[in-house]
Amino acid sequence: MGALMRAQIRAGQVGPARQTRELAVAIAEGSGRADLLLAAYAGWTEPTLWHVRPYGTVDERVVGHLTELLRRDDLTVAVRCGLLAALVAELDGMDDPRMVGLVDEAAQLAAQSGEPWLIGLAVVSRCKDASTAVDPKTWREMAGQLDELCSAHDLPPYEWWRDYLRAKAAAVTNDVAGFVRHVDSGIQLAQRYGLPEALSIMAVARAMHAQVGGDFALARQRYLDATQAMTRHGALNADEFLTFALLTVSLDEGHDVASMQPAAQALFARFGPLAADVCSLLFARAGDLAEASRLHALATPPRRDYFWVPFTVVRAQSLLALGAGGLDIGALRLEADELYCALQPHEDEIAGIGGIAVVLGPVAQVLGDLAVLLGRTDEARTQYERAARVARLWQASHWVDRALDRLGPVSPDLPRNVTAG
Repeated sequence: MGALMRAQIRAGQVGPARQTRELAVAIAEGSGRADLLLAAYAGWTEPTLWHVRPYGTVDERVVGHLTELLRRDDLTVAVRCGLLAALVAELDGMDDPRMVGLVDEAAQLAAQSGEPWLIGLAVVSRCKDASTAVDPKTWREMAGQLDELCSAHDLPPYEWWRDYLRAKAAAVTNDVAGFVRHVDSGIQLAQRYGLPEALSIMAVARAMHAQVGGDFALARQRYLDATQAMTRHGALNADEFLTFALLTVSLDEGHDVASMQPAAQALFARFGPLAADVCSLLFARAGDLAEASRLHALATPPRRDYFWVPFTVVRAQSLLALGAGGLDIGALRLEADELYCALQPHEDEIAGIGGIAVVLGPVAQVLGDLAVLLGRTDEARTQYERAARVARLWQASHWVDRALDRLGPVSPDLPRNVTAG
């Protein structure tokens, strides 16, 4: 079963691999043998991408097993590293205090072992820690570690991870040529070595790039093709991701709000408060402020994972839509200020682009809107100018126009053609 599980992961079949592990665990528990329980979990030695469980959930039974196994004092370095990586994957994105120290211990053990595969596994496990979720400096450092490792050893999965991390870092720093180069390199590696999950993620990157360029039809088709491939090889969360991705495309395009509500409500039915802000935004734009306000109040803080920036932007857009709809501005000011402070460190980025998943336009655009709501005209002007500048770097003319449209009212004496130059 361990061999099957590893083969399934290499084939991108994370869902089936998890089922195989669950069956192995059930057999071990039924036999009452602790050595078989250890073998069931220690068999997961392959690096994985994105989530290895349904989004927004924690399987406490699995976490309990892994935590108990890690208390043993007879584990080899390789087994302990594998168990640590497995526990990190189970807690990925949850901002769970049980995550503290796990990736550091894995890195120390792997370095002491000198085993290249373990070193690579420890590096990519750090990607799942909340402290690195939106940190391009750490991404570049990890990519450098993997590059050095792969220069000395033939490790195709970690070569791909190197390109993936470099693509993420290039994206958030608006290095468009670098982003395209690293995505193309990742696609070539995935095709050469038969890495279907890696190939699907780079296909998502191309869908995202099409949306940035304003080709919404191409973006939709690429998202559909990528997620269909994910579904074929047993990836988790593919259908839900497609729904969210198509919603972001429609929001960006200014699509009919009413037509998007069923999709948003499906997300809410699946994820509850995690998806409340998306529904709140659509109801507010449709004029149903009571329902929008109710949903906005239900929303939980965005999780510290690769969706943190776009989800925080959606929350800000929901708040702004409530304000535009006529809700008492005084009741919104405190939250608007908190959102402004939270997003300001990302003011030079496109929302979501570092996650290589979905995009929602320049962060500076929503910061400008928040500044207007807060009565900070000078800050609004600066942010709209920044939004236009970032959009130009990506040749995103629809975002440039959107920023200039907002800039006009706060800069009445500035000719449009000067700003657009």
